[in-house]
Amino acid sequence: MMREIRTATCPEMRIEDVGGKPKLVGYAAVFNSLSEEMWGMRERILPGAFRRTLAESADVRALVQHDPSMILGRSKSKTLSLAEDNVGLRAEIAPPDTVLGRDTVESVRRGDLDNMSFAFYAR
Repeated sequence: MMREIRTATCPEMRIEDVGGKPKLVGYAAVFNSLSEEMWGMRERILPGAFRRTLAESADVRALVQHDPSMILGRSKSKTLSLAEDNVGLRAEIAPPDTVLGRDTVESVRRGDLDNMSFAFYAR
């Protein structure tokens, strides 16, 4: 299977302060919105698209630039939480207090990073 990557224009991507620690909050996918054109077509993600994966409690990782060596959070360690709501796939990430975590938080705070994306394997 080939890994697919999609980027969403987030209706929100912000930093929340939780007990003096930053949390990244945003949408990795937005429902019922046409994607940019790719390979001569456009996609639309429907509500429920992530239901099965969420129900299976998959071990999902939040990565910077989809690089597996740049982990910001992970569902298994409860530093990443994902949920479907009426907008899309909402993500909350408790980034590590590392250079990667602090740099990412600062880039979001400045507005340099303002969207999320997701990768998947089609079943």
